[in-house]
Amino acid sequence: MSKKLFNLALIFLVISLLLGNSSQPSQIIENQENPIVFQTSKTQYKKGKPLALEIINQSQKQMIFNFECPKFPFEVFKIQNGKKQAVLAENNLDCSDKKIQSLFEFKVDPLSEHTFSIENWSNQLFSNLGTFVIEKDFIVEGQTYRSESNQFQYVKRGIFSKIWNDLIYQPLFNLLILIVSFSPNLNLGIAIIILTLVLRAILHKQNKKAMIAQKKLSKIQPKLNEIRNKYKDDQQKMAQETLKIWSQEKINPLSSLTPMLVQFPILIGLFYVIQGVLNLDNQYLIYDALSHIKLQDIGTQFTSLIDLKKTNKIILPIIVASLQFTQMYMTLPKTNDKTDSTQKGIQNGMLYFMPALIAVVTATLPSGVGLYWGTSTLVGICQQYFINKEN
Repeated sequence: MSKKLFNLALIFLVISLLLGNSSQPSQIIENQENPIVFQTSKTQYKKGKPLALEIINQSQKQMIFNFECPKFPFEVFKIQNGKKQAVLAENNLDCSDKKIQSLFEFKVDPLSEHTFSIENWSNQLFSNLGTFVIEKDFIVEGQTYRSESNQFQYVKRGIFSKIWNDLIYQPLFNLLILIVSFSPNLNLGIAIIILTLVLRAILHKQNKKAMIAQKKLSKIQPKLNEIRNKYKDDQQKMAQETLKIWSQEKINPLSSLTPMLVQFPILIGLFYVIQGVLNLDNQYLIYDALSHIKLQDIGTQFTSLIDLKKTNKIILPIIVASLQFTQMYMTLPKTNDKTDSTQKGIQNGMLYFMPALIAVVTATLPSGVGLYWGTSTLVGICQQYFINKEN
């Protein structure tokens, strides 16, 4: 994957994380009538979006929760004509996984809250749109309390969400499932590598155009630096001379960006598909022709060291970061004594900071995503090598 595309992807992830953690928690007041309260993060959700349930401890004592894994720990009711109809869901989760264990076993400090994600059951529970409520009985110091959430709705996807799901996400999801069906022992790792190679082959021309344009821009960078230094006090003259250089060299500065914008939705879609295929609740996304493939039967062990559904905190992050460093080193313009010191500092900072950041991100995501990143970057290195050789 190219440097700019990685930057866009990481910016997208960082913004998502920031938006997901930007809200400030409200002050919790002690309530002796019912120490445990439920509240959904929103009152309306689009189909396919996971629900976050806030478990609020309104007492002065720490609450310890130890739900039975993998059973869904709450009662969900759909409200129709003023009546409650129970909705059931089950998921064959790996209860030996520490991440899954933490979902069922946790503590909530006094006057604090804990967010319980229902993403592993969301599609089963809320596939039929409407109004819902979540309830649960708790025993605190020998007394039983009935906790009930606010009512919330699941509604149809918006037009952009529907386009994304129907034209990009779901087709890619099923393409991966199709490849899995032909893989030995339904191995997900082999399927991820094959799908990544197939998509990179389809997007080869677009990638090549972007890489060649980037290479041309790198070649004229010393000239552009001279113009900036010479006309730093005359912005108009600087712009004119820059345009003149671009015209002489027959370079369109946007030519390296346009191909990336074309493939960006596909590669980001694949990023989410690999995470989605690890969630057994997404069985509903599989087309009827492939419905005989069950997500729970897909093999996620890739070599003896990597389980694709779990995070890998050492081996995979180091490999992915090393590959990214190599590709960035191959694409960055060469510096010399005349190169502006600020530009040198920026280039050196990017050369080491981006791979380090990618290593951290890879260590926090399922290994399947890291395998995709590593494979895609390796293909990008091969492409860059031949382009550098040609130029």
